[in-house]
Amino acid sequence: MFLVVETVNDNDEKEWKVAPKRWVCTTKNTRRTVLFWPHEISSERQKQLARAGSSKPMKNWSRKECIVQQECSTYDAANAAINGLLAQRSSSHTSIPISSELSSKKSNQISQQNRQTLQIANLIGSNSEESLPPSTVQSSPDEKKSIHASLKSMLESLIAKHEGVDTKIIQIENQNRHIIERNGLIEKDNFDMMEELVSIQKMYESVICQQLEATESLIENTLFSFDPLETIEQLIELDNKLKDESFRADMVTWLNLNVVGNKSKRRMASCLDLIFSWELQTNLLWSGTSRKGLKKHPVKHHKSILKLFKTIGATPLEKVSDRSIAVFFQKKLQYAKTRVFKHDEQPTSSNIQTIQTLEDHHQPDADDAINIVESSNPVDYIDAESLDDESDISFDVEILQ
Repeated sequence: MFLVVETVNDNDEKEWKVAPKRWVCTTKNTRRTVLFWPHEISSERQKQLARAGSSKPMKNWSRKECIVQQECSTYDAANAAINGLLAQRSSSHTSIPISSELSSKKSNQISQQNRQTLQIANLIGSNSEESLPPSTVQSSPDEKKSIHASLKSMLESLIAKHEGVDTKIIQIENQNRHIIERNGLIEKDNFDMMEELVSIQKMYESVICQQLEATESLIENTLFSFDPLETIEQLIELDNKLKDESFRADMVTWLNLNVVGNKSKRRMASCLDLIFSWELQTNLLWSGTSRKGLKKHPVKHHKSILKLFKTIGATPLEKVSDRSIAVFFQKKLQYAKTRVFKHDEQPTSSNIQTIQTLEDHHQPDADDAINIVESSNPVDYIDAESLDDESDISFDVEILQ
């Protein structure tokens, strides 16, 4: 099936083309009729493709708005319809711009007719004396020569004008071809830009979805809350709960949102205050027995809690070791009472005297040793109740390379 379509060229003139029906489509948004045309190839090849009607429009073809004038079953019938429209326009003295292929053929036909007319005029001039009666030749030979010369001059002038018109038509066709090629490149660039914009839009939507998921996850995590432990029973219960991976993940997330500090020791100290109340800290010791024989609840047996502190204390540059955990709890729990007195808003004279007594009577024993506790657990925790004063012991961390 072929269509006779009317388009407007770059000079705002109407022109008609014969195109297969599959080369004409309607846009989705604007509902405009658009003609796809293979502008980058020769006019002869364009005619062959249009006549075949089997090729599909390519991305690099030009796109122009058009008006469908007539629908025909064959290419020749559509071409005949164009000729009929041209004849109708010519009879009404209306200037109808035709396609570049038809205009070129028309100008060549005019030039050929003018050359034939000039040849006829030359023949007439050369044989006029023989064709005319003798009496006429003898009576006015100069007049006849003048008429023939005038006719010849007029024909030559007309031929020159038509040749000038042909030259102008060729120039206009070349300009139109360049403009069509440029429009095709612009449309191709626009198509590539649209594809790039679609790709950017998809990436943007993906980032937004990830941010929304992260926000939802953060909101879910903020719903988790934890109050500092007050009793030994709560401590044992927490150690058992941490064996559940889901509860442990929520606990780790909540602690990471609430602990302060960039150093491992500072993070674990913040974690200690978030998990244990100050009163409970005074009732705990690392090994359960002080050097003076004081019995308290041991922390070293709560493996899940110690593993939690090891996770929170780790940073991108520091990895907390087992010895660091032992030293940390030994020093923090040993001075738990002192820390409680120091954090009182209005310390009394008795509190100040108690702090002074604790600091005066604590003399580090140089002969104290670190007892390694044997355990079936692959992580061995160190009994560090008898280590030296905190100011003399460096916090042991492993530097990640």
